[in-house]
Amino acid sequence: TAPNAGLGRSSSSSSVAAPIPACVSEIHERPAEKPQNVSEVHCTAGQNGAGKSTLIKILTGAETRDAGEYLVRGTPMRGTVSPADARAAGLGVVYQELSLMPELSVSSNLCMGAFPSRAGVRDLRRQRAVAAEMLPRVGLSDVDPDVLVSQLPTARRQLVEIAESLTHSAR
Repeated sequence: TAPNAGLGRSSSSSSVAAPIPACVSEIHERPAEKPQNVSEVHCTAGQNGAGKSTLIKILTGAETRDAGEYLVRGTPMRGTVSPADARAAGLGVVYQELSLMPELSVSSNLCMGAFPSRAGVRDLRRQRAVAAEMLPRVGLSDVDPDVLVSQLPTARRQLVEIAESLTHSAR
């Protein structure tokens, strides 16, 4: 059996689970070599059906893994990982299909799931401040946090989606 067998999914018990691409085992940080202000981008590449989407879903808690383990910054992730656990560990994902809500503002989308509040009431001033802090990180310093996402072109929506992932401390 392949060392990563069991992480993939199959619809038939007689099928062999798709092994995780070998490049995945090479994803790691080298803090001593990386300046503090530099970010890294990793990708997973493979043929259709190779298990790329399943891997991402497992890492981010959208699906439960069958076997194996993985570490985030040297800390083992427990057997059952929820999306909240993955976010807390700094894992974020931006899917090809955007998950933004087009009829809400950019700032509302950026704070979705973690709206700033004061005495139980959403704090719109802080929400705008969060957006104003995050948008320049992805090259959108000229975007008004109050503009509706539906008014942005697709390329800018994708950048808002990336900013949303970074808002939740994704590394």
